[in-house]
Amino acid sequence: MYYITYIIQKKRNFLYKNVAEVRMITTQLLSFLEKGFKKCSYEIHVQKPHDTTFQLLHKKGMLKNENVNLLKLNKDDNYTIFTYEEDMYFSFSYMNGLQVLIRSNCITSPFDKKDLDYLYICFELLDAKNQIQAKDAELDVLIEGIRSVSSSLVLDELLENIVKNALSVIPVANGGYLQLYDPSEEVIITKTSVGFEPIIGNLRMNVGESITGMVFKEGKPLIYHSTEQIYKSMSDHSISPENLQIINSSSKGRVIQAIVSVPISIGDQRIGVMTMHQFDKKGRFTEGDVRLLQGFASQVAIAIQNARLYTEVNEKLQELSKRNEVHNALIKFSLQNKGLKTIVKEIGKMVNGKVSFYDYLENDWYHNQVNQKNDFSVDEISRIFKKRRQPVFVEIRKPKEEKYYLYPIINGTIFLGCFILPYSTTLSIIDRIVIEQGGAILALELVKKHTLEEIYYKKTHEFFNEVIKSRNPEALIAKRKEFNLIPSHSFFVTVIELVNYKDLYKLGADIHSIISLIKKTILQVRLIYGFHNKIIVLVSLTDSTLVDELIKSLTTIIHNWTNNNDSFVCVGVGSTKTGAYHIGKSYEEAKKSVAYLINKKETGIITYESIGVNRLFINQDTNEIEEFINGFFQPLNTARSRKNDLELTLLTYIKLNKSINETAQHLHIHINTLYQRLKKIEEILHLRFNDPKDFLKIQLACHLKESFAYSDEVH
Repeated sequence: MYYITYIIQKKRNFLYKNVAEVRMITTQLLSFLEKGFKKCSYEIHVQKPHDTTFQLLHKKGMLKNENVNLLKLNKDDNYTIFTYEEDMYFSFSYMNGLQVLIRSNCITSPFDKKDLDYLYICFELLDAKNQIQAKDAELDVLIEGIRSVSSSLVLDELLENIVKNALSVIPVANGGYLQLYDPSEEVIITKTSVGFEPIIGNLRMNVGESITGMVFKEGKPLIYHSTEQIYKSMSDHSISPENLQIINSSSKGRVIQAIVSVPISIGDQRIGVMTMHQFDKKGRFTEGDVRLLQGFASQVAIAIQNARLYTEVNEKLQELSKRNEVHNALIKFSLQNKGLKTIVKEIGKMVNGKVSFYDYLENDWYHNQVNQKNDFSVDEISRIFKKRRQPVFVEIRKPKEEKYYLYPIINGTIFLGCFILPYSTTLSIIDRIVIEQGGAILALELVKKHTLEEIYYKKTHEFFNEVIKSRNPEALIAKRKEFNLIPSHSFFVTVIELVNYKDLYKLGADIHSIISLIKKTILQVRLIYGFHNKIIVLVSLTDSTLVDELIKSLTTIIHNWTNNNDSFVCVGVGSTKTGAYHIGKSYEEAKKSVAYLINKKETGIITYESIGVNRLFINQDTNEIEEFINGFFQPLNTARSRKNDLELTLLTYIKLNKSINETAQHLHIHINTLYQRLKKIEEILHLRFNDPKDFLKIQLACHLKESFAYSDEVH
């Protein structure tokens, strides 16, 4: 007995000493019991944490048969002594769930308190031996699992091994499965299983459904120790009939006796659930099993995270490799000056499908396949990329469902065009890389092309200036045959001015776009170029009767273009006459026409002939005109005059050519009221309608008011 205190003090450290020392304690314990019971018979029964019944560990002598599992034991105290059916019992209870029961036919207890303390410690040490061996086995399995997680990237095989490892160290479990959350479908699907029929793979749990759905939702383990508890929990958490049928069918005809289920998480994000089932084994799941299963769940999380990282890195490497491959292939065509058509065809080969490219500035389509139709109209593309500068996925449902990927080609703030790529289900990352790299190459190609056109514009501008300043323009035109002008034809000049542009790059792109539309639509255009914020168009005609038709076409082009671009564009058209010497005069008239629209702050198109008498005011300072109009009408804008609508009355009266009846009818007033208003107007303005000089002044003021009444907004 002298070493009991020593054992108590060193108990914790002793747990980790070698097995030989533990065996020595076993020998000492049995020797101690032999001395205590002497001639009495005794039995040692043990119920471990996983057990539901007592198991006979050791006996000496003969005792009558007795079912010790029917005894009601006090588990609150470390040890208790009681008698039952003429036998004496010594019961030892431990915090981890271990129960030790000594049964003897002794009449009185051979042990005092110190002896019982000694027995209590010895039995705990004996259990520690088994725990150490079990923990060593668990540790070996966990270490092997960690080694596998660190060395293998075959995820499916790795997850199955983790489930097998868990089953090997949780002795009361018969089978297990692992479920992962699929965010695209918002369900928890079975990824791998051991000990179940393959139908378990069809299990698809909603979040919160049944036991595993609740574990995933709440992020807390659940453990059930009876069939009744399990099926009640399944029902309480609304398991679907289909999932219940799958679980029952996958169990190979066995009844579920117990379940333990734990969440799988990466950081704060839950990704799945790991579940163990007990069918026909003896014993029960413990809190230690829950902790152990959570350790395996952590291995699953690490394996999935590693697989994700590997996949991401691998995809990035493939992406970089593909980018370089595509870039090198396309840059080769660009350097060889193969042109847009060849580049688009090569991109089509790379994506192995249909590809279209729309050149916005040139209003041209390029397809990689013969007889390929335009999937979108110019107006549709303009609307899509009016303000958007990012790629877009477009779905068309009528007349049939079609999907397209539209990738814009942008240079700074300028929209140059876009790729159109049809696809069926999803667009692969490789296809996107091809389009992206192709877009960069095409942007360079278009910029190069537009730079050459800028040089051509400059050359054309110099020639046009020579023509309008030349004393012998016919000879100059005949000499410069590259412009395809015939001196004896009829000519007219159109000036298109783009007003209020702050972005010079966009101004240049818009000028180029308008020029392209005009060249494709009006074939009689012989010379066209951009200069600053203007476009100069020289039209050559063999038949001057076609002028109205051409102006109508030009009006349609400008109208459609301004609608799609929200731009302020003014177009002036000079008169048409035969002979090259007339070009300079038509140009001056076109400039005056544009100036007239700009002064009126009106967008649109106007011919010089239609300006009429307003030609006299085109070059007049707008401030002076506005000052004259305000000075004339100011007396009619007092509070009293506005109440009587004197200004409106005067403008209507002059517009209707001084017709009393028509004016009264138009203003919805009596003739006598009109006479009174006209008399007041004469008195306020100190003018008389019957005086020719006064009436001319009145007419001029009303005309200027109608023609040059400026507003803050563009009409």
